[in-house]
Amino acid sequence: MKLFLLLFFSVSLCAQAGQEKNKSNKNMCPPGQHWVRAHHRSDYFRDDGTYVSDAFVRAHCSTNPAGFDYWMPRIHNNGPTDWPLKNEKEKPWSDSEIERLVEALAHLPESLAKLKIIDFYRMDKSNTPANPASMKNGSVVLYDAAFKNNNLARIVAHELAHQYYFENPGEQKRYNTASGWFFLDDSKPVNVRGTFVADDGRDSPDEDYANNVEFFIFQPDRLKQISPGIYDWMKNIHGNEFKLKGGKQ
Repeated sequence: MKLFLLLFFSVSLCAQAGQEKNKSNKNMCPPGQHWVRAHHRSDYFRDDGTYVSDAFVRAHCSTNPAGFDYWMPRIHNNGPTDWPLKNEKEKPWSDSEIERLVEALAHLPESLAKLKIIDFYRMDKSNTPANPASMKNGSVVLYDAAFKNNNLARIVAHELAHQYYFENPGEQKRYNTASGWFFLDDSKPVNVRGTFVADDGRDSPDEDYANNVEFFIFQPDRLKQISPGIYDWMKNIHGNEFKLKGGKQ
């Protein structure tokens, strides 16, 4: 019994010492860096483009990616208060997921990374099977499927493109005209273009817009092949604005 108690207190003291060390290390990170706790990470791309299937990340001070101070207060553990899909369940972020998200955001075009209204939330599964993310009223929800995909930046860019469309009425009007969307009275919007990079783009102009921005950034040749008019419009209006800043996520 005495030996058990001795071992228990020894382990407790070591754990407390480790916590204090982590706390002190966190406070020791110089300006422009943040403390990253030890965590397991899998299925991601490094900035140099190399793929990592499985890795253990040691606790360390990490250089803040671009936009870190802007985005961190916008990553929430609770679910959105006005989220309409009530049966979708919130879940806490893991350290690995937060690191992946801020790194992905750092690579996105500046126009998508500085929106007026945007917050990130974490939920387990979407009502739509295999859906990695949803966006409503400035709230982006990332599901489990988003972190099983090795290109998180692409998923996030698509959701932010929705908000960019909503926040810019002038962009909406120009895009809808250029892309063949018509609005007749209160009926559902109709598109006469005929070609879409993804079938769900046929449902609404903002989904069509988000799909085309996504492909313009990540698969421009594919967009040019399927919808050359949309590709030319994106290139003429946004030029180099809709391009990644750095490595693939």
